[in-house]
Amino acid sequence: MSKATLLILTALLLFSMAGYAQQTAKVPDWENPDVNGINKEKTHATFCLPSEKLNNPQIVSLNGLWKFKWSPDPASRPADFYKMDYAVSQWTDIVVPGNM
Repeated sequence: MSKATLLILTALLLFSMAGYAQQTAKVPDWENPDVNGINKEKTHATFCLPSEKLNNPQIVSLNGLWKFKWSPDPASRPADFYKMDYAVSQWTDIVVPGNM
């Protein structure tokens, strides 16, 4: 067998093996370390002094009393919890900012 034929066969073998790369199972997004920015806005600066925060209409404070429902995993979270007519009367009230 000539060197050219051997080189061509080796190249074909290597290129054909690339199609049989190891397939990994689909990892859920919350367990995938490569996923770190789904539905996240790009960072930006507000260019606002701390003393101007109360009078700035572009800054909305999230402080206050919030409804809270803990779920052990994403699969057991309440469905449609974001809808305005969802019943949250059985949920716990927490003070924001605070500690869980």
